[in-house]
Amino acid sequence: MASRKFRIGGVIQSWGQYIQSQKDNNHSDFTSITDERDVVLKVGKDGSMEPITGEPGADDIVFSGSKSNLRRIADIERNVSILAAKLTTTDGEATDTNDDDFDTVVNKDTKFKKDVQLGNSSSDDITVGGALSIDSTLTLGTSAKETLQDLIGGMVTGNTESGITVTYDDSSNEFDFDITSAPKWETARTITLGGDASGSVSIDGTANVSLSVAIGNDSHTHDTRYYTKTQVDTEIDNHINAVVDAAPGTLNTLNELAAALGDDANFASTTTANIAAKVDKTSAQAMRATDALTVSNDTITIHKGDGTSESVSISDANTWRGISDTPGDDSTVSISRKWAMDAFVGASVSNDTITFTKGDGTTTAVTTSDANSNTYLTGASFSTTNGVLTLTKNSGSVTVDLDGRFTDNGYADTMNQHVRTTDSPTFANVTATAFNGTATYAKYADLAERYAADAEYAEGTVMAFGGDAEVTAAAGYASGKLAGVVSHKPAVAMNAEAGDDATHPFIALQGRVPVRVEGDVKKGDILVASDIAGLAAVWMNEDADPRMTAYVGIAISDSADGMVEVKVGK
Repeated sequence: MASRKFRIGGVIQSWGQYIQSQKDNNHSDFTSITDERDVVLKVGKDGSMEPITGEPGADDIVFSGSKSNLRRIADIERNVSILAAKLTTTDGEATDTNDDDFDTVVNKDTKFKKDVQLGNSSSDDITVGGALSIDSTLTLGTSAKETLQDLIGGMVTGNTESGITVTYDDSSNEFDFDITSAPKWETARTITLGGDASGSVSIDGTANVSLSVAIGNDSHTHDTRYYTKTQVDTEIDNHINAVVDAAPGTLNTLNELAAALGDDANFASTTTANIAAKVDKTSAQAMRATDALTVSNDTITIHKGDGTSESVSISDANTWRGISDTPGDDSTVSISRKWAMDAFVGASVSNDTITFTKGDGTTTAVTTSDANSNTYLTGASFSTTNGVLTLTKNSGSVTVDLDGRFTDNGYADTMNQHVRTTDSPTFANVTATAFNGTATYAKYADLAERYAADAEYAEGTVMAFGGDAEVTAAAGYASGKLAGVVSHKPAVAMNAEAGDDATHPFIALQGRVPVRVEGDVKKGDILVASDIAGLAAVWMNEDADPRMTAYVGIAISDSADGMVEVKVGK
C-alpha cells in the first residue's frame, strides 16, 4: 500500500517528508522526535500541523503516524465528525426568532483566504444581517450595477428644488441637469447710489437688472479741472514734447541722456574735478599751441606755454636717421639708420602730436598726450652716450632712440656705415645680394642638389637616375644608378633656383636625412633600394659589399612608422 500523502501549506508531502522538513527548519516542536510512527499531529488555528502529547482535545483534528488501517479509519471518522459539528448547525442554534428562514447557519466568526462563491444563480439571495466590511475592491455584476445606478438615479431625480430639473438616462447611466431659471430670492434687495450720483434698482435674483445713474448738476463744476482720457493723453504728450524739444533720436530719453553722461550721478562734480586737474596752457608745464617744437640743424627746441623754451642738441655721429616705430604711453620710438630718403630731417608739433619729417617728404606722427587727459611734457634731454632722446611727461616719459645701433640694427644703411662688430647684433632673417663671410655652423645636416624629377616625391624617397626626367623613384632590390634621397631641409642647398620641390626636389648626396624604409631596420644596418619603388631595405647578402654600386646609406637609429634616420653617401 502506498504511503499516505498530505497537502500541507500547498505542498504535497508524505508523513515522513513532512516530519523531516520541520526538523530541517529547526522547528522546536519537531526536533526531539525520534520515531515518526509515535507522532500525533493536530491542525492548528492557522492551518499548520503541530505535535501533541497525551490525549487530543475534543475539537482537535488529528493525524497519527501509525500504519494501522484501523487506527487511520478511526482518525478519519473522528475528524469528519468534528468538522461537521464545526461547519454546520441546525436552525435551532440560530439567534433569530424565525428558525425556518435558514437551511444552514454558521454561528462563529469565519475567515476566508481564498475566493468564495455565495449562491449559484441570480435567484440565490445573500442577506447580511450585520455590518459588511470589505477591505479590498468590490466588483459588482451587471444586475448589481444596474440596481445601484437606479437607486442613485431615483435619489437625484426626486429632488423638489425649483428652477432646476434633473433626469437620469438609464441607457447611458448619465445625469442631465437643466437649470431652466434662476431661483428667486425670498426677499428682494434694493441697490441705491449715494454721494454726487443718484439712482436705485431692485433685484430678486431671477434676472439681470439695469441701474440708471444721475449726476447732480450742482454737485461739481465742469471746468478744466476734469479731463477725458483723450484730453489727458494729449496733455501728457504736449508736456513730453516740450521736454524733448526736438532732441536727436539717440538723446530723447532719460536713459540715453544718462548713458551719454557715463551714468555718473555726480557728473558735474566729476567734470569740475577733471577741469581743475588740467595744466594751465600758459604755464611752463604746457607746450604752446603752435610750433611747440622746432628743429634747426641738430638742435630740437621745445617752446613752453609761458614763453620759455628748452633745447637739446643731437650728435651728428650718425648722419642719417629714420623713424621705425610709433609709441604709446611710456614706450620707446626706435629711430634707426636707413637710406638717405628715410633720414630724419625735421619735426613739428601740433597740440599733442609731434610729426617727424623724412628726407623723402613723408612723415611719421608720434602722439605724446591726449588733449582731454591729464598728460603733458615737462622736459627733454638727450644722451650723447647712447643716442636716446627722452621726453619727460607729468606721468612717465617717452624715449626716442636716435642711434639705431641699440634697437634696429637690421635697418643699417649702406652710406659708408655698417653694423659694428662691437654691437654683436642678432637678426631674425637676413637677405643680401651677395654674402661674404664664414659660416660657423648649419641648422640641418645634409648636402643636397636640385634635380628634375618625373613626379612629385615625399621626403625620404630613395631616388635613382632615370625615368622621363633626370631622376625617378628607385625600384628593384639592390638596384644601381642611385642618385640619393629626397630632402626637404638641406643644410647646403645647391642649384636652389633650378625649380621648386614639386618639379626639382633636393636630392641629399651626403649627410644625415630621414629615409622611407620597408620592413624592420636596426641601427647599423646597411640600406639599399627595395622592390617597392622609393623605399629602402636592409642589405641581406653578407658576402658582398653594396657600397660600390647600390649603397643608400647606413641606419643611425631603429626604424619607426616606416622611417629611419640614415647617414647617406659613401
